[in-house]
Amino acid sequence: MKSAVATLVAVLVLSITASADDKGWKEMSAKDLEDAIAKKAVTVVDNNGPDVYAKNHVPGAINASPKDFPESILPKDKAALVVFYCANEKCHACHVGADRAVSLGYTNVRILPIGIAGWVAGKHAVETGAPAMGAGSDVAKEPTSPLDFTVKDIEGNDVKLSDFKGKVVIIVNVASKCGNTPQYKDLEATYGKYKEKGLVVLGFPANEFGGQEPGTDKEIKEFCTATYKVTFPMFSKVVVKGDGICPLYKFLTDEKLDKGFSGEIGWNFAKFIVGRDGKVVKRLDPKTKVTADEVVKAIEAELGKK
Repeated sequence: MKSAVATLVAVLVLSITASADDKGWKEMSAKDLEDAIAKKAVTVVDNNGPDVYAKNHVPGAINASPKDFPESILPKDKAALVVFYCANEKCHACHVGADRAVSLGYTNVRILPIGIAGWVAGKHAVETGAPAMGAGSDVAKEPTSPLDFTVKDIEGNDVKLSDFKGKVVIIVNVASKCGNTPQYKDLEATYGKYKEKGLVVLGFPANEFGGQEPGTDKEIKEFCTATYKVTFPMFSKVVVKGDGICPLYKFLTDEKLDKGFSGEIGWNFAKFIVGRDGKVVKRLDPKTKVTADEVVKAIEAELGKK
C-alpha cells in the first residue's frame, strides 16, 4: 500500500473552488483516481491542517499539515502523482497543500472535483485501497441521508450511522457549560423510555457557541456520565458551523443538500429527528425540549411507522 509509485494526499473536510493550472496543479477526474488506486501503489497522506480538522483523520494514513508537511512524506520521484481531495467550499487548505507540493518541485499535482461524495469515496479508498469512485459504486454516490456518514464515537472508534437505519434517530449538538445543558436529562429520559421501541439519541459535542464545550472527549464523557447518567451514544467533538464543519453537519445544514431543514445551527442542543427511512422529518430549536408535547407526538408518530 505504501509504495512511492503514486501518492494520494488526502485533505479531509477542506476545499477548492476552481482549477489553477497557472499555479502548477490541475483538477483530476474521479475516474483517473480510480485507475491509480486500482494499481494499489498509493501512499496516503492525511493532510488535515489545524487541529479542528483532525477529527476527520483516516486511520492508517500519515497525518500532516497542508502548510508545512515534510517533503519526506512524498515520493522521491518529483514526477509522481500527488492528489488532494476536498469537501468544504469555505476553506482553502487544498490550495495550500497543492501549492506546497508544487513549491517542493512536484510536477504532477492534482486536485479532485470538490464535494462530499468525493470525500466519502476518497476516505473509503484510503481505508481499503480499493476502487471507490467508479460507476455503480455505492460509496461514490452523493449522500441522501444523515445516516450515510461514518463518524467517530467518543472513544475514537469509527461508527457507521447506517447501523441506525430502521430506527428513529435524534441527532443533537451538545455542550457541557450551556444554559441548555440540563436538556441532557430530558434526552436521556426520552431515550430510556423509547429505546426498546426503536429510538436512539446521538450526541455530538461542539464548541462553536460561546466556547461552552472546551473539554476533551474523555472529559466530556466523564461529565455526561457523572452528572446526567447518559447512556445514549456520544460521539467525538465535531465542528457544526463555519470553517471546518464536519460532513454530517454540512449535509444537515446545507441548502443544496437538505432543502427541508437547512440553515446554520443557531446554538447548542439543536435537534434533528430522523425517521426509520433515514430522512429528516423535523428540526427542533435549541430551546425546544424533547419532552414538549408536540415533540413527543412527533417521536411517537415516527416510532409507529414500520
